Amino acid sequence: MKKFRFIVLIFAAIIGFTLFSSSTQSVSAKSHYKTTPVSLRGKWTTHRDYDGNSQYLRITKYKFYVANYRYGRKQSGAWGVSGKKFLSGTTKPALYVSKHKGSKGYWAIGGAGSDGIWHLKAVRKKHNGHKVKVLKSYSYDFDYQGNVVGYYYRK
Repeated sequence: MKKFRFIVLIFAAIIGFTLFSSSTQSVSAKSHYKTTPVSLRGKWTTHRDYDGNSQYLRITKYKFYVANYRYGRKQSGAWGVSGKKFLSGTTKPALYVSKHKGSKGYWAIGGAGSDGIWHLKAVRKKHNGHKVKVLKSYSYDFDYQGNVVGYYYRK
């Protein structure tokens, strides 16, 4: 009887060991870089408004950069984020790009964990008699209480 219990115990231990050792999960600690949509890439600028302000966007495969200009002079506060850089202590990229276009075709792009998010889509618009590719941007203006649409032209 003791010999039978010993054999059953050894058999159970072998089965348990093989089950637990075969169910180990392989975890990949590699973080993935965030890329921007191809249709949005390039150097873009707005036309000056009535106050002389314009905005410049530079979108590359891994970077998103924004600078403001007034009468052609760069203003302080320019910033950029990279899909190759990560928020401190995490594997979350500093660049935020939505996984899919929204229902109206806009991509959300900007800084992760911030309120600096642009909603952009590439469209064709007639400018100076020619159809050109532009970035259409929309945002909500709380003072105006409505959506505001703007266009970024190739630089």
